[in-house]
Amino acid sequence: MNFSIFEFNKELFYFSRGTLEPKEVYKCNNRFQKIEQITIAEYNKLLKEYYSISWGQTFRSVVSLFSRIWGKYNLEVKRPLHNFPKEKNVDTVKRLLLLFNQYNEILDNEKKLKNLKESDWAIKKAKKFDYIPKITPKKFEKNIIEKDKIELEISKLKEDIVNTTVKLSEALSDEVCFKVKKSIFKRKRLL
Repeated sequence: MNFSIFEFNKELFYFSRGTLEPKEVYKCNNRFQKIEQITIAEYNKLLKEYYSISWGQTFRSVVSLFSRIWGKYNLEVKRPLHNFPKEKNVDTVKRLLLLFNQYNEILDNEKKLKNLKESDWAIKKAKKFDYIPKITPKKFEKNIIEKDKIELEISKLKEDIVNTTVKLSEALSDEVCFKVKKSIFKRKRLL
């Protein structure tokens, strides 16, 4: 049986945990008599609240670095902030910032960086599969010249359409006038 005593705000808290039921923890009185059974998750949540741990950390992630246990890989004297020999320095710094509630200032920038990296990755993949064409400065200049030619051609076509419409309108107008005059002339003859 494992017995633990914690002091928070000058109040003592007693817990016990056995090897027969490793997923259960007991709240106890000062004689370690069981009062209430709670789960490991509830126990960790309580400790997290008591220690004021925030920013997505678990109780284990905060405590494990400072527990020196034989066979555990965090005994390296020259690297005291590493949980294991190959742990990245950036992760150890992040853990310290989290521990002292200083990480929130970096969190927004970290999210932005992650989004930018994902965006960059997506653009590279789109270029790889030719969803987005690769444009060199020469090709860009060529495209500008081609765009200008197309715009000039479009404006000429618009002008031709307007001229053709005007000519058609005039022709229709002349034809309508001719038919009206012819109709009037026929009526006068019949009278």
